[in-house]
Amino acid sequence: MILITALGSIGSALGISNLVTATVMEKSQEIGLIKAIGGSNLRIMLLILTEIIITGIIGGIAGYFIGLGFTQIIGITVFGSYIEPAIMVIPIDVAFGNRSFTNWKYSSYSLFI
Repeated sequence: MILITALGSIGSALGISNLVTATVMEKSQEIGLIKAIGGSNLRIMLLILTEIIITGIIGGIAGYFIGLGFTQIIGITVFGSYIEPAIMVIPIDVAFGNRSFTNWKYSSYSLFI
């Protein structure tokens, strides 16, 4: 179960990385406009991080319930009974998310120059 959770978290991280790259590329003109009128790098990062956080939360909630639904379908068709939902998956995902945010926060890589 932990392996599946870890693989799901890695897949989610790759999806969100793709979202960040696409967002920055699509909003390059908007970012340039914000910089031109005096916006700081912090303002731009907060704009992008807000979109990432909202997308991650909605995706996590939807993924949990979709996975729960598929678990019940497989449980009924294969085993002939319902499977209890494992609440332990949620803290593991939150721990991976906090670790990723902490690593990003304290990294020396500058997103905007």
